[in-house]
Amino acid sequence: MPLQSDYHAWKESGSWIRISVRAIIFAQGGERILVEQNFDEGDYYNFIGGGVEVGERLVEALQREVGEESDAEITDIQYAQVFENLYEENGKILHGLEHYFLVRLKSEKIISKQANTVYQWIAVSDLGKIDLRPEEMKVQIFEKRISK
Repeated sequence: MPLQSDYHAWKESGSWIRISVRAIIFAQGGERILVEQNFDEGDYYNFIGGGVEVGERLVEALQREVGEESDAEITDIQYAQVFENLYEENGKILHGLEHYFLVRLKSEKIISKQANTVYQWIAVSDLGKIDLRPEEMKVQIFEKRISK
């Protein structure tokens, strides 16, 4: 069986619940939020992060994922919530537990280390215009259940 942190194996088999971490990053003032677009995955946005490895604590996984995917340094890490994400893709049910953290960046300039991924600052008021997944996180931000 593949390691549970292997994203592509999880998508292929759908045979376990994937644990992941995500960073919700508001710009200074809270009017903009950082989103990630991975062109290999389709035309939608999500938050920077990824899978938790066996034996790794959630905060450690978040720091590692942000460091692997970008040049950003995160600070002021605060647990926000867990979201159970259950959806169908290619005839398989995929199940994930996504742990969300509010974090700050040392610098709002962020560069992707991955050729297929870009980061964008989006006005919070414009979140309704993009396909941000999971959709429930957009609702939480609009309703200010999650805010800077």
